[in-house]
Amino acid sequence: MLKEGQNQVTRYVIDDLVLDIKRCELRRDESPVPLPKLSFDLLACLAESAPALMSPSEIMAKVWQGRVIGDETLKQRVKLLRKALGDNASDPKYIEVVRGQGYRLVPAVKAESVVNQPPSVMLDLAANDHFPSITGIQQHKWWQRISL
Repeated sequence: MLKEGQNQVTRYVIDDLVLDIKRCELRRDESPVPLPKLSFDLLACLAESAPALMSPSEIMAKVWQGRVIGDETLKQRVKLLRKALGDNASDPKYIEVVRGQGYRLVPAVKAESVVNQPPSVMLDLAANDHFPSITGIQQHKWWQRISL
């Protein structure tokens, strides 16, 4: 769902949940929360756009990527995601529905970029290049003329 990049978000912290994009896993208090791929993609889509409200058509375009699905499919996927998260539609802790407009995450979402390996040190070798002095070149030309 997300493209590779150097300073890219690798995980989202959603209340007590950590959605790790690179590892394709969701954790609650260090314990894994199993999610089917589409549910994971739906949660990632909502986290990526938080706190904005996403219309059903925007969600379908991002999660199902061009496949034609109906509103009922999206509603069922939200229901499955809520069940996995322990969320309740009548008193939502994670996913809010704004009737006729779309979906959004209720808690604040913190995007993090986690680097597994620190970047290697890069040296600017051009800054340390020694250029020959002009006087040395002029003397070299002078010796060439003399030797001819």
